[in-house]
Amino acid sequence: MSTILPSAPDADDDVVSQRIEDPAARLPGTTNPATVGGDPDPVFTEAGAPFVQREMSGRSREEAARLMERFYGGARVRSVPSSRPFQFRFASSGDAHITLRMASVTGTMISEVSKLDDYVVTWLREGAAALTVGDTSFALTEGQPVLLPTTVSFVFEAQPSRQNVVQISGPFLDGVASERHGGDVQPLVFRYGTPLPDDAVATWRRAVTAATPVLTDAAATRLVRMETNLQLARTLLDVFPWHTQHVPEAFLVPRLTRVRAAVEFLHNNAHLPITPADAAANVGLHTRSLQNAFQRHLELSPTEYLRRIRLDRVRRDLLEHTPKTATVNDLARAWGFGNLGRFATAYQQRFGEKPNETLRR
Repeated sequence: MSTILPSAPDADDDVVSQRIEDPAARLPGTTNPATVGGDPDPVFTEAGAPFVQREMSGRSREEAARLMERFYGGARVRSVPSSRPFQFRFASSGDAHITLRMASVTGTMISEVSKLDDYVVTWLREGAAALTVGDTSFALTEGQPVLLPTTVSFVFEAQPSRQNVVQISGPFLDGVASERHGGDVQPLVFRYGTPLPDDAVATWRRAVTAATPVLTDAAATRLVRMETNLQLARTLLDVFPWHTQHVPEAFLVPRLTRVRAAVEFLHNNAHLPITPADAAANVGLHTRSLQNAFQRHLELSPTEYLRRIRLDRVRRDLLEHTPKTATVNDLARAWGFGNLGRFATAYQQRFGEKPNETLRR
């Protein structure tokens, strides 16, 4: 998903492409985000270039689908036939780390996405859109940022709408997150489908608004641009609940695809009252088959594995707090540990220190 727009447009009278080099020039039909409150409007990029601004628009449904397929890294995109005239407009501004985007379509586009390599936050400015993961579907709300899934396939249906998007390079955000969790750089897993609280939405809006004048300015130095990228990436980590993804290497072979999907289900839903049976059912496995796979490859049960995930989440939360902002009891209970004594014993066995020692760091 690194390349969104072609380096040069195909010969198609229905498509208009414009590359903007002058920082004073603005995309036609947009306002200057530096002078307008609220959400900025821009957005699509070419990886590898220090800075690129681009706009493409047209009336071809096929061309819009082709561009969206490139954005989603080989996804299947189709346009729902309609007798109404169709128009699209895609615009972008950014660099190889972060790109701001705007996407506007007057018809319904359905994207079947197998996997995203980057982290993509989108929010509706107007219109309607829906995200479907497995059997669960939910409609996007205007102004509510949504982080698209990266570990599971999904379907994104954009009806006539205008969207803003922030795309953050996977390796870039993974590296920034390593400052928080203190481990090796590794992929992140975000909780999707849960609306952000109002204060988190406000924090995200302020961060994007503050970053836009730099990310849309061709004259900005690389140092200033990098500092801006870092601030926006850190805000994303502050706003959206996340954890690191530890899928055991033994489950990465093709023949264990469903077992790996069950592991990802446990990671993605550890904050919910789930059981290993729920994970098995979600991926079409018998509970006994899942248990046998865990015992054979990890020498522990799925229940023990889920307990370790939750212990890891408590540790992450303890490291992010101080004795003035949280208590061990509250953080442990938030992850389902009702007996503080047994929790403290399990925590010390796993991490070699008591939970209150972690909190005091």
